[in-house]
Amino acid sequence: MSDPTTYYTPDHSRIELRVCPRETIVGKITLAFLSLFFVVGPIFVFFAGRSNFDFGLVIWLALMTIIPLILVASIFVTDDLVTLDHEGLTYRRKGFSTKERFFELSAIKGFEQVRKRSGKNAYETVEIHLKDEPSVEIANVSFISKKNQLVFVEECTEFLKRQKGPVWSSESTGEMADHDPMEVVHLKTDRLFFAEQPFDSKWMRDEEAENFTIYKKGKFSFGGLIAALVFCCFWNGIVSVFLLSLFGVIPSKNPVEGGEFWFVFAFLIPFELIGLGFIWGVLCALFAGWSQERWVITKNEIRREKRNLGIKSVKRFDVSRAEKLEIEPDGLYFVAGQTEDEEETLCTIPLETQAEARWLAARFHQMRASW
Repeated sequence: MSDPTTYYTPDHSRIELRVCPRETIVGKITLAFLSLFFVVGPIFVFFAGRSNFDFGLVIWLALMTIIPLILVASIFVTDDLVTLDHEGLTYRRKGFSTKERFFELSAIKGFEQVRKRSGKNAYETVEIHLKDEPSVEIANVSFISKKNQLVFVEECTEFLKRQKGPVWSSESTGEMADHDPMEVVHLKTDRLFFAEQPFDSKWMRDEEAENFTIYKKGKFSFGGLIAALVFCCFWNGIVSVFLLSLFGVIPSKNPVEGGEFWFVFAFLIPFELIGLGFIWGVLCALFAGWSQERWVITKNEIRREKRNLGIKSVKRFDVSRAEKLEIEPDGLYFVAGQTEDEEETLCTIPLETQAEARWLAARFHQMRASW
């Protein structure tokens, strides 16, 4: 998706907005601009070093690219999610670390699209107005279009008007702690419940498979490819300078020979392997549209199968001891043990929405009841 949109869940019980900068138009332009530092820099060092190689030039280039590298990494790993339901608003910020805040519905005063200034630049953003606390700005929402920001504000405002009080609409899914979006389903004691597959789910059901199987195909991301190229060019550009100097392609005032040559040669091997890993990452990003991920659910085992560039990897999870399911905004957790001290997570299926987790939990609960 080029610009995330606000959408309702099928039963209109929840509004969600996902902000992933690397998938937005603004984010892609920013990544493309920053990538110039990593593509042009190593080329400049190579040609400059052919006439007068200087390790200080390499160090200078590395220092000058640290800040753009951090910015690129920040854009690439950011994936924020705002969810408004009958309980309240859950604001999950995912970057180098993941933080989550919850606001009760009764504490929310409203939503507003505002224009803020940062130095000489101005940008549109969305604020959550609270009754007893200062307003909270939704970070990174400036990456998406002003139209989608306004749609989110209008739908949330309309949602608040319809709510007379916080009421949880999925009472049959087990117990849910106060102020916690997690739902818990006890496989042995909770009654069965039904949940439809969300209309916006990227997962598909394999009707021809012998066991219950869901799968999704990979999606090519221009931003992901640019980010992979940035890291690949930056790392391999620096390593190639040392290799070319070692083998005499770049003239050096003090050529390395004898035992020192083999020492430097062995020392560079780990860095070369990392560089090959970056090249593999670029190929994976380039052919991401041909990749596929499958989850096969059986009586005692859940199997994850991934296929990329013709290579298939399989990971198995034993869930025969699973006693409860934890439904969270970021996935479905299969847990053994009734108390916190005894709890053990047997398997985690990462998902993009809690509605997807609820759908799979309902299917697994129904299947487990018939086994």
